[in-house]
Amino acid sequence: MIKNFLFIPFAALLLVGCGSFADLDDIRNAIDQGGNGHAIKALTAFAEGGDADAQTLLASLYLQGRGLERDRQRAWAWYQRAADAGNAEAQFAVGSMYAEFFTLESHVDQAIKWYGRAAEQDHLGAKTALGLLYRDIRSDRAEARKWLSKAAARGSEKARSALEEMRAAERMEKKRATEGRARKLAPAAGAKRQAEEARKAAAEKAFGGKLSKARQGDAEAQYRVAIAYAFGRGAQRDFAKALKWYRKAAEQGHKSAQYNLGFAYYHGKDIKKDYAEAAKWYRKAAEQGYTGAQYKLGFLHRSGEGVSKDFSASARWFRRASEQGHHYSQEMLAQHYRDGEGVPQDNVQALKWLELAIAKAKPSPMRTSWEKEREILTARMVPEEIAEAKRLASEWKPKEEKATTSETGKDKSGTYAAYANRRENTTKEMLPLAKQGDALAQYRMGRLHEYRGRQTKDYSEAVKWYRLAAGQGHAGAGNGLATMCFEGKVECQAAEKIQWFRTAAQASPSKFENASAGHLLGQFYQQGTGVGKDPVEAYVWYTRAIAGDHPDAWRYREDLKKEGMTADQVAAAEKRAGAGLSAAGRKMVEAVAAMNSGDTDRGLASFRAAAEMGYAPAQHALASLFQFGGFHRFGDAVEKDAAKAAKWYREAALRGDLMAANNYALALREGKGVEKDERQAFRFFRYAAEAGFPSSQWHLAESYGQGLGAPKDPVVAYMWYTIAARDRLYREDADRKRKKIAGEMTPEQITLAEKMAEGWLPLDQAAPKAAS
Repeated sequence: MIKNFLFIPFAALLLVGCGSFADLDDIRNAIDQGGNGHAIKALTAFAEGGDADAQTLLASLYLQGRGLERDRQRAWAWYQRAADAGNAEAQFAVGSMYAEFFTLESHVDQAIKWYGRAAEQDHLGAKTALGLLYRDIRSDRAEARKWLSKAAARGSEKARSALEEMRAAERMEKKRATEGRARKLAPAAGAKRQAEEARKAAAEKAFGGKLSKARQGDAEAQYRVAIAYAFGRGAQRDFAKALKWYRKAAEQGHKSAQYNLGFAYYHGKDIKKDYAEAAKWYRKAAEQGYTGAQYKLGFLHRSGEGVSKDFSASARWFRRASEQGHHYSQEMLAQHYRDGEGVPQDNVQALKWLELAIAKAKPSPMRTSWEKEREILTARMVPEEIAEAKRLASEWKPKEEKATTSETGKDKSGTYAAYANRRENTTKEMLPLAKQGDALAQYRMGRLHEYRGRQTKDYSEAVKWYRLAAGQGHAGAGNGLATMCFEGKVECQAAEKIQWFRTAAQASPSKFENASAGHLLGQFYQQGTGVGKDPVEAYVWYTRAIAGDHPDAWRYREDLKKEGMTADQVAAAEKRAGAGLSAAGRKMVEAVAAMNSGDTDRGLASFRAAAEMGYAPAQHALASLFQFGGFHRFGDAVEKDAAKAAKWYREAALRGDLMAANNYALALREGKGVEKDERQAFRFFRYAAEAGFPSSQWHLAESYGQGLGAPKDPVVAYMWYTIAARDRLYREDADRKRKKIAGEMTPEQITLAEKMAEGWLPLDQAAPKAAS
């Protein structure tokens, strides 16, 4: 279980203190009193001179954006330098930054390394964090107990509580083990009963293993689970559940499952009889060479049930099964030749196939009937025809049929082409609309060129299209322009940058990028960057960012009030901010205010009210609260509840929240708070990955690489690892995985995967539908 130790508030690192150094204390006091300019220059000089305490303080200023442009990368770099120099607070900070990305093994290793160095210097927070990491991620109880005990001895209440949880869990495990041993030692009613129970237990155990694999998306295991439910082998007989698993396997191309699903629809076994559906699934299995399905499909075309009555098609399917030695089909093909139905009338061919069918049939009334057919047929034939038919039958050999139409292959080939040509196809589709003035098409053209610009370093076309779309009020285009200006990808004046941020921020704050734009606008007006200082305007934009669940906006707004806003200014700002928000947005602001004041009940009620209005930021906030019991802004606020967390992540995901989609997919994959469902997890990972969310791109690569919820496909896995590697947080691990998977691929496949990655660009698409 992933606990919230990994989410040690990165914002809390802003409060990292420095050692006792006289000149540095003077600098800190000057910064606290607002004399940022000279003090920061002096601080930078100390830091560049190698003073680890100065480096740590400078890192915190970059992270907070206090007196400096907020820059996480520079913050990280200064923390790293101080950590390398042995500063315990910086080592703890670096460990916390790596711990945020706990899904990657290499980052967990780095977190352990830096927490350990800080802990060795008696850093209390590092000891606690290290203990929780060993408990929740590495499942190493001895190490977890060692570090948590050290932290508890130093007075850490969090460490003491964690130790109590571990002891309670161990007591429960011992109790269950004792009860299990007691059950095993209970006297059996007799040898027969023991044997039966052992057989049943073995079947149930085997079923449990199959079920686990089935839930991870293994098609063969899904088919075996269906068989178990259908016939009561290791599970209670339940044909409705059998159908569910037959369908899951069939949808992945398992031909036996496809046949059984067709059989169920044809006979109406615990499902409404539907000949068309039966034909559909029989055909899928038949196209993969499944003789039983070919035989059934031949009969359906012969009778016209669920498909058009077609003797030619009937004979064709009977022939395909006959060539593989299916004797029932051979007898039916003989009838087609005897009567000239769908094939030219030919007694020699009729007798050939009838002889083959009789030779394979066991003694039975059916074989007797076929022998009478032979007598009638040979009575029509001359001796030379009979001899020829028998010669052909004696020389005939069965053929192993290869599937003529592989749906999986078609799907793969279509998928490969779609990825490789996406950029070209998007241009063909969007360019005419964009030239006609369609704002959405202009935005998509801008996004296409911005993405291409990451490789060519030429963003001029992206700016051109973004400007046109933003001029029509398109928020995404405004945000794209502002971000490119902010990141220095294009040159622009401060006033122009603010104009584009305003375009993005004036849209609904329910999207995180809009909330981020509002937060930056608040800082511009607070600091007078590119505009005149205006605390009321800053307050309004911070409030909009709070409504969008921006994690730092509340603290910035509180600092703004402390800087000397009058009561009239606050009242005016509150009025303007409230007027610009929806009812759900206002509830969101109320919720954050209540939680920050310690009124958890009122905060939760307001979050829930906004969430039930369909407001994605509130839904995401509720999900985070229930997953972690709180988060860095609110502390341990509520009881953890995985089911409620999954519910609200799902709701936010269905409204386009990419991080929520990623978290809901993780819950589905791990079965936390929701039934484990690899296929659903795959769909949500794919949605967020296609929209450009790096974490989901990594997990989607894992899905294709390991066959989790999707057919195993090294080409598509390689493509997604390549795309995930474009984000620096995943680059190292994605490159490692890509090199490993390349060993299973041909040079042609690698070239294709690289072409697909090059042609890929993010999609704007609707969130997937999800089962309740």
